[in-house]
Order: sequence, then C-alpha cells, then structure tokens
Amino acid sequence: MNTDSIYIEILKESDHLRIKERLPNNDIYSRFDYVYPNMQMIEERSDAIVDEINQALRHQPLQTSSLDLLKKLGLLLWDELLSARFKEIFQTANKPFLYLELDYQLLHIPWEILFDGETFLCEKFYMGRSKIITPENIIPCKKREDQKPLKMLMVSNSVKELPNAVKEGKKIRDIFDCIDQRHEYILTSQKTDLSLAELKEQLRDYDFIHYAGHAEYIKEKSSESGLKCTDGIFKASDVKKMENSAAMPLIIFSNACQSARLQAINWEHHEDPNIQNNAAGLATAFTMRGVKHYIGTYWEIQDKPGRHFSELFYNEFINNKPIGEIIHHTRKLFQKRFPKDISWISYIFYGDPKKIYTLKPGTNIILPGTGDSETDKSTNTTRAKGQNPQPQEKNRIPWETEKPRRQSNWKSIFCIMLFFICGILLWDIRQEISRSNTIAEQIKVIKPGVHTIYQQSNKMKQIPLTNQQANLVFLKKQQEGAHITLSDLNHLLTQINQLKYAWLTHPENIRIEVISIQDQLNQIIADMHLMTIRIQLKKQLDERYQRTEGLYQQYKSMVKLPPEKDHWTFGPLSLAMVFDSKMVHENESLILHAIQSQIKQEIPEIVLIERESFDKLLEELIRKGPHQSKLYQPVLLLFLATHFNENEASIISMRLDDIEKGTIIALTDDIIHSNRPILQQKQVLSQKIISILKSTLPEYPIRGRIFDIIQDKIRLNIGQKHGVAIGQQFNVVETGIVLKVKSTLPESCFCVIVSGNETIKKGLKVSMVVQPLSFKKTE
Repeated sequence: MNTDSIYIEILKESDHLRIKERLPNNDIYSRFDYVYPNMQMIEERSDAIVDEINQALRHQPLQTSSLDLLKKLGLLLWDELLSARFKEIFQTANKPFLYLELDYQLLHIPWEILFDGETFLCEKFYMGRSKIITPENIIPCKKREDQKPLKMLMVSNSVKELPNAVKEGKKIRDIFDCIDQRHEYILTSQKTDLSLAELKEQLRDYDFIHYAGHAEYIKEKSSESGLKCTDGIFKASDVKKMENSAAMPLIIFSNACQSARLQAINWEHHEDPNIQNNAAGLATAFTMRGVKHYIGTYWEIQDKPGRHFSELFYNEFINNKPIGEIIHHTRKLFQKRFPKDISWISYIFYGDPKKIYTLKPGTNIILPGTGDSETDKSTNTTRAKGQNPQPQEKNRIPWETEKPRRQSNWKSIFCIMLFFICGILLWDIRQEISRSNTIAEQIKVIKPGVHTIYQQSNKMKQIPLTNQQANLVFLKKQQEGAHITLSDLNHLLTQINQLKYAWLTHPENIRIEVISIQDQLNQIIADMHLMTIRIQLKKQLDERYQRTEGLYQQYKSMVKLPPEKDHWTFGPLSLAMVFDSKMVHENESLILHAIQSQIKQEIPEIVLIERESFDKLLEELIRKGPHQSKLYQPVLLLFLATHFNENEASIISMRLDDIEKGTIIALTDDIIHSNRPILQQKQVLSQKIISILKSTLPEYPIRGRIFDIIQDKIRLNIGQKHGVAIGQQFNVVETGIVLKVKSTLPESCFCVIVSGNETIKKGLKVSMVVQPLSFKKTE
C-alpha cells in the first residue's frame, strides 16, 4: 500500500456507518469508528439544494449564493458523516491521494463536497471513488488492454442544441493532434447526433469515450437516466445489459447534466434486488461492466462552463500525470480562470486516482487553457435534456466545420462599418501609407476610370447630390496629392455599388469599367484594413515589450543576482515568449504550441523557456520579494500578438528582441487562414521567425575559456549545461587553432586540437564554430 495515499472504507450497517482507514502495515488489529447520521435529513437537504442550483442554472451562471448553499450542505455532511477521529485525519493529512471505498448504499451522497469550514474535500485531495462494495453478483467482463494507439470517440449533440459541445469535441481533437500528429499513441474520432443503435454498436470499439451533450436524470428511478441520442435515451439499464460482451472502454467522461447522480436507496428495503436495480445510475452501470474510470457531474452544468472544464482537463491529461491529480489541477485552474463559476465542484470521479495513461514518452506540454471569448446565445443553456428551447431536429454536421457562407456583398457592408471605427487609427494609417506607396499607386490606377464614370453619371443625374459632393472631395484629394482614408474609399465604394446596377442598360464599356473599379476598390479597402490590424498588433507588441522590460529591470534591481565572474563565457542561446496568457480565442494556444514545437524541432541549439508567458513569471517572482534568483534568464524574447476574425483575414505578429542589449532584431507577421486547421499551418506560421532565428544564431555562439591542459587534452570551462555536445568545434580566438569536443561534463568539456600549431595556454578565449543552418521549404 502506498505511503502517499489514504484509503478510507465506509460501510452501511443497519442504522449506522462503519468507517475504517486501511493502513500500510500488517497489524492484526484494525480500528474502525461508528457514526449514526440522520440520513433522511441529509438526503432531503441534498436534493433540495441541488434542485435549487439546477433551477438557478437555467437562468444565470452559478454565483456566490450557490457556493454558500454548497458550503452549508458540505458542513452538514461533514458533521453527520464523519467521526471526530476521521475529521482530524482529513484535516491533518499530508498525503495527496484519497481512495474512497464506498458501500453501494452510500454512492448517492456527494462525498466530494464535504466541507470543513475552509475547503471542500475535492479541493484538498486527489480523490477517487476507487471501490464499490456491493452484495450484487458481478459478472466478470473482458479486460481491455492499455495498448497503443489508444482509440478515442468524442460524441456530441447537434450544434443547434449545444454549440459549445461541438466546439468542445473539435478542441479536444486538436489538443491530441498537437502531441501526436502521426497518431502513434492516440487516434481520435468525432461524431455528432448518434442514434441509440449507433452508440451501442460503437461504444466498445474505443478505449476513451468523451460525451458532450444532453443527459436525462430520473430522480425516482435513476436506472432510467441516460445520455441523449437522436431517437431516445441510452439508459443505465441498457448499459447493465451489456454483460458477457466485448471489453468496455477504459475511460468514459460524461460531460452532461447530473451524469454521476444516483437515486438514494431506501434503507429499509435495501436488499430488494428491484430497489438496487432501480437505483443504478450511469456511473455504477458503466463501472460494473468494466469501465475503469468514469467522470460525471452531480448537478446540471451549463454548455460553456462544461466545455471549458473538459478542455482544461485534456490540456492536463496529455502530460502523463495521475488522473486524480489531473482532475484536482483542473478544478484549481477552472477556479482561477472563472472565479464566479462553481461548476468545478460538480464533477465526480470513479476509479483509481493514481492511474497514469502514458500518451507519449517524455510528453510534458503546457498548453495555455481556454478563455471565455464567445458571445454566442448559449450562456444559460444547460446540458439537461428538455430544459432548452433550441430545436431538436437532427443536424448531422461534418467535424471539419464549414464557415458561414459569405454573402456576395459582405466586403461592401464590412467597409461601410469600418467608417465608424477607423477614425482613431487615421493618423497611424496615414503614417503607414507614407512609408509604403502600394495603396497610393493602386488609387492612382483607378483615378481615370473614376473620372469617366462620374462625368457620365453627372450627365444622367444618376447620383444624389450628397454622393456627388463626396465624390468631389475624393477627386480633390487625389489632385492635391493628399492621403486617401478608409472613409473616403467607403463613400466611393457605396456610389460604385449603386452605379453597377444603374448602368446595366448602358454601353458595355462603361459597365465593365464600373465593375472593374468596384473590384479594385474592394482590394484597396481590404489592404487598408489589414494595414490597420497590423498597426494595432504592432502597438500591442510595443506595449508588451515596454511592460516586460520594466518588469525585468525591476526584478534585476530587487533580487540578489550572483556576481558575473566572466563576461566572455556564454551559452546556450535561450529564448522566452511573451503572449496574452488569457488566450481568449481557442486557436491561440494551438498557435503558441505550434510555434514552440517548430522552434524546438528545427533549432535544437536554442533553449526554449516554456511554461507561462515570461512577463507572468517575472510578476510572480517580484511578488515573492527579494531572494536568490533561480530564474533561467533568457537572452532573446519573442513577443506574440494575434487578431482573429472568423470571416476576415486573421493575423499573427511577432517581434524578436535582445533583452540585454535592448535592441529589436526583427518584426514580422503572417496570415492565419480560418478555413484550415492550425496544425496544417504551423510550418507556414513559424517559417519566418525560424528563418530569422537561424540567421541570428551565428551572432550568439557558445563561448568559453581554456580551463586546463592535460597532455594532449584541453579542458574548457563550458559543458553540457552551456549547450556543448560531442563533435562540436571551437576556434581559439586570435589564433588559427581549432578544437574538437571529445567528451562532456555538466560544467566542462575535453577537446583535442584538430588544426593549428600555435602555442596554446590557459585562459585563452574560445568560440564555437557555427555551421550554416539549412532552411526547410514550406509547402
């Protein structure tokens, strides 16, 4: 038995509970406590509070009042269900893992929310309901082996009912694709709106099942509770029938309303098999049939919080941690990011909390979690069947979700909208135009055509007086060489759109001219729009640099940095990234990871400092106050800023700085295609910055000094931690001698002379010979 775990067995006997801690020793005697709870009061109060929470959820997100209700219920459970000895065990324990071995008559109690006045039980421990003690005859099930690649099925209801459930499945697929593009360790499939027959047929074909959709809970008969399919409910009683069959999945995450809630068993008739069968819910049905780990909820959850919790869960899941620790950490992350939402308390876990599913050896990925950025209409939509007004029609959609169809005149409409928002950026736009004549040249090209059209239009009086005046302003600006603004172009485009239809009955050459100028104007306005976005992103990068540089100087001034003994010795080149840690768009974390992975893959010579955004690390260290610095200080900082628009071009801008020199090395940006998965674009998105880093690398060679000379071997004061590897070559500065590394230690290395015959001595400077790096072509 493990010394980092607590094993608690709780049995129901007549009118009392018997609680025992199983200890990791071989003592003959084992102590247990009797507790006499008022079960009727517990069950009535639990049901009343959960019903009140469910009712509130259908109208607004969970608020402080709901948290207060849960704390009161948790205190009641704490007082009624635990003896004084076990209260002390839970409060003073320094072991992280908690195994609950529960009598089947006690499964309906929300043990996770026991509250000692300060924390809930699920906040304190990596807990799991690891064993169900029952008199029922358990028919052995075939064992599913944990073999690679693992197969995962994500099932959701239609986008019309639960739009976030569909997004949830797509995001989970992207998370797994990030770590395993060749699908050596996990294969993911996504399906929506399955029928009962389809779900039953496919359930046992997979190792992992993630269900995001509606569930129905029948309070009086939880065996009739289940998951919504297109033609009915996949009930707990249906699961119980799946005995003596193929192996069940290893994990089922049922991210739906009350998917782990069970009916209370009447204690007076608990031995009646009908009572037992009726009380069996989804959690007990699945685990009884061989599912090793089951995750569900105790009360209703809203669509968006449910999505956020699961995304945070799988971001942790890919890092090869115990599943109990993953759920515990997910609760903490959810609390931190959504402090007003208490959905995290609702999740209940059945299974061994120390089980680790290794998805990829050595995986240790940190994907910044989800943000709450969508402004859809599903804010108060719960995942309880029958509680939502959305239509229930079948809507089988492809998982490569198509973008909304664009109307033929969307650019014109968008340009008119730009008129109202471009004013504050007008000066920056003018400056940008003055530096680049591309747009100005484009405007000159269409000037003669505009003259011709308006001369003809004026004769026929096709244009209202106000538009004529706007046109005169535009032409006057052109003649005077003044800068044309977006509002000028929008006025002109509106007139051109009117003329396109007004001239349908006029000479063909005029109609063609109108259409041609309209197309050119659309392109000019699109270019100016992109220019505006680039200016905004550049401002964001400048602000992030100023903020980070200020934090870095503040950090350096307050911490006790060790004195620098040797200004020459250097290595390896290190890089940290600064980004918006809120990650309000779901693709931002994927882009960040894609760029990080490409840098690590193509330039292993650079040490990439991952974890959080570098400015957040500095803030945390400054809050802790003066101390001996343990921060791995980067040489280069890569700042990222993104602009996302589902129907327009999305852009990522990057700025590379040398933080010590205070110089900008490069500023670049690229287009993000909204109709293509991020993972398919990762080489394109990272190509420019990788090219810049490769060309910069020779300016930052590993440097050191000759530390000792032992016969024909030369020892340098740099080693593995500086980036030195066997086979590397070093020039001895101001000589013609070249050294080659033969062996390495953490702090030093041994070399031999491969060329040059000059005298060599201790203290001479050496600099690594940097070989030209190849640049991979991107399709």
